[in-house]
Amino acid sequence: MTKRNRSQRLLARTHGFRRWMRTTSGRAALKWRCAKGWQVLCTKSNPNSDLLII
Repeated sequence: MTKRNRSQRLLARTHGFRRWMRTTSGRAALKWRCAKGWQVLCTKSNPNSDLLII
């Protein structure tokens, strides 16, 4: 299955915010991105992330 055929829900479950929060390293990465001031912490959780300029 290619990326283009996968649903947004499946992508969010694989690469989304709650998935990042499960692991210690994921929480550290989110903490780092938040400290840097990133508007979008997890791109797959936000469907409009490709429109944002960071």
